[in-house]
Amino acid sequence: MLKDFITNASVLIASFFIIGHYYKNKPVRITSPLAMRINLGIVFGLLGIVLMLFSIRLTPTVIVDLRHITVIIAALYGGMAAALVSAAMIAAGRIALFGFHPASVTAAIFMLAIGIGCGFLSRARILYWKKSQIMNVFCLLLLSLCLYLNIGQKSLLLSVYLYHWSISISVVFLLFLLPGIFRWPIPFFEKYRKVKTATAPSSTIVKTSFFKQMPKGFGRSLIRHGRKLPGFP
Repeated sequence: MLKDFITNASVLIASFFIIGHYYKNKPVRITSPLAMRINLGIVFGLLGIVLMLFSIRLTPTVIVDLRHITVIIAALYGGMAAALVSAAMIAAGRIALFGFHPASVTAAIFMLAIGIGCGFLSRARILYWKKSQIMNVFCLLLLSLCLYLNIGQKSLLLSVYLYHWSISISVVFLLFLLPGIFRWPIPFFEKYRKVKTATAPSSTIVKTSFFKQMPKGFGRSLIRHGRKLPGFP
């Protein structure tokens, strides 16, 4: 089972590299036009469906994978619209790919609940990496309940919970450490990316309405650690 979860995580991270490259020059955030946020939701919805093709089959009708992480990322950068679109696509894909039965309907309902919950949580004014883990724990709690309702075998559930929780938390944490994945849409870098080094080597000019000129080291440190500043998620 651990090997299957690692395969699922590998597909997820590799896909995020591709998506991150695609949106590098056209970042999406919660305040972007609705069409852009819906587009982001469709992209992550398709990725969630792909992940189901690499899912771990626990019983003939029950599967487990990391598709909820795609809804988390969609919600982080596309808000409620992207979260709902991605969750609805994944819910429909769950039934279309694995048949219409109580287990798939239950999973689809819980996925829609995850989309709604993550959409609301996306409005929180906290750092992105903290918000992502809060969403992750919320999703894992719902998914754990869903698996309990669909399986009910305690011996099997304990091992599934162990791998599912540990791999999910690790993957979401890695997404914000690995370069080139999801640093592109962070509002701080959109707002402060136009930085020019002045002719004098001791200063850095920052083109914003807040800063005119600041010491070179401090200016670059501010840009590099922008995500840690309060008020910038």
